[in-house]
Amino acid sequence: MVRGMLNLTYPKALYVTSAVWRAQQENIVARDDRSPAVRALLGYQLAVRKLAALRERLVGAEAARAPSFAIVLLGPMLWTRYERAPGGLSMTPHVDGPKTGDVVMVTDEPVIEAMVEDRLTSTDALELGLIRYYGEQDSISALSDWLAASLRKAGAAHLATPDESQASETAR
Repeated sequence: MVRGMLNLTYPKALYVTSAVWRAQQENIVARDDRSPAVRALLGYQLAVRKLAALRERLVGAEAARAPSFAIVLLGPMLWTRYERAPGGLSMTPHVDGPKTGDVVMVTDEPVIEAMVEDRLTSTDALELGLIRYYGEQDSISALSDWLAASLRKAGAAHLATPDESQASETAR
């Protein structure tokens, strides 16, 4: 029933489910091979960790320009809000939904994970139907542009930072 109401409020939101399934079949995003018991037991915690990892990727990337937005993950039906905060970007998981004026992003965990791990850009996710935005068009454009630029910058910084093994090889 909750999914049906979501689709009434945000038309075609459930198209994301099919797009994620297709992307999993094509190995664009990871499949969730956890057992139903593990998903039930750890699902919320793992989803929040993925959303927090997204916040961490975005926090240093001009967070002062970030529009307020809410993400709903279709698998667990988990709403999370992001908004500018002193020193970065705040994240509040398990909220009832967006606040007035928020852009709503409908997606799912494997998409967030792929974006955090630099396996998928937010632009590609949008083009593949793995993300759908809802709200005022200017706000949607601002969020979409900000996410794309922020993840690109964060990814470039992430890729430019040598890992410990490379650092130890250099020290020898």
